[in-house]
Amino acid sequence: RAESDVITCSSAISACEKASAWENSMLLFDLLLQSALELDTIIYSAVISACEKGGEWQMALQLSSMMAQSKVESDTVTRSAVITTFQKGSKWQEALQLFSAMAQSSLRSNTITFSSLIRACDTGGEWEKASHTFSVIARENLEFNSIAVNAAISAHEKGGEWEEVLQLFVVMARDG
Repeated sequence: RAESDVITCSSAISACEKASAWENSMLLFDLLLQSALELDTIIYSAVISACEKGGEWQMALQLSSMMAQSKVESDTVTRSAVITTFQKGSKWQEALQLFSAMAQSSLRSNTITFSSLIRACDTGGEWEKASHTFSVIARENLEFNSIAVNAAISAHEKGGEWEEVLQLFVVMARDG
């Protein structure tokens, strides 16, 4: 019964996220905190994703800290959502810090994680860091996506690095 309640609440939180109703997700999360139910990675990820959609980076960071304090394991999806929230809040330094922590843990970054970090660096005007992150995608043999390529192009353009933009176009044309 308790497991079905957690699954039901997780689904309701995800529905709120998709409706861009992060406040309602938080209300449901608060109800779960008051219950005797054991919260898991899925619940935390769902509410952090809702905060990401709402641009609530402070709340996402607080939830991430609560996860650690509760000894709930975070995963790549959870941390990628927090990095995306930092990007939307123009908090590129925090995005880099979390990414570095991920790299030092057993969690593997994926294309979404890298794309979010590149966009965060681009948003913060840190084209060199965006470029470095883009190069790591190639080194890790991850698949490029249009979000990562476009963010890297934008960052290089802002840095006046038109030669790098041309190289990225070549990469994009070659790798599809």
